[in-house]
Amino acid sequence: MQFFSLFSSLDYGWAKLMSGLQNGFLNGFFKYYSVLFDKGLIILAAAIALVLFKRTRRLALNMALCVMVAFAISLVLKTSFDRPRPFADTASDYYTWWVAAGSNKASNTGSFPSGHATVAFSFAVALIVSLNKKYGWIGFLFAFLAGVARTYLMVHYLSDVLMGLVVGLVGGALGALLTRSLFDLADKHKDKKFFAFCLDFSVVNLFKKSPDEQ
Repeated sequence: MQFFSLFSSLDYGWAKLMSGLQNGFLNGFFKYYSVLFDKGLIILAAAIALVLFKRTRRLALNMALCVMVAFAISLVLKTSFDRPRPFADTASDYYTWWVAAGSNKASNTGSFPSGHATVAFSFAVALIVSLNKKYGWIGFLFAFLAGVARTYLMVHYLSDVLMGLVVGLVGGALGALLTRSLFDLADKHKDKKFFAFCLDFSVVNLFKKSPDEQ
């Protein structure tokens, strides 16, 4: 696709830089680090656990909705652009560098944008809107490292990761707005049992003794 040729020099230059850093330790580290953001499954599992506690419910919902909205947008773009993975051309330098990085498998979906980068940056948005800003920014450091990992392993071009950043930020912002709307709705109708339960339930209360039992 002609569109991707606009980034060919940038993509190749960055990939060549990454290839110069390849070694056994980083191969393994980036391979397993990438698992943290694979389809957002670990983040969603964490969100399910956190939603059980009143104190972390807003964080949990932000995590889930930010990631799901962003990942859904990413899948639409992947299908629309259907860009081949860097290693698809076995005669290219990318393929040689991919083998040197451990020949890590990638999903059959298109390369553009990076799903891992999308998930990582949408997760960072969830943290920044839910936590103290001082600590929330740490999420962006993790996201940046996820982007580096995907290009180091040669399963994505740099332009895939940069687009993943954009989609992650946009999708994350939409997810955060949706979370705020849901909490505003629940707060508006907290006099009703269902909404009161959604706001106040905590799994901790299940293990607290009532005054009559003490």
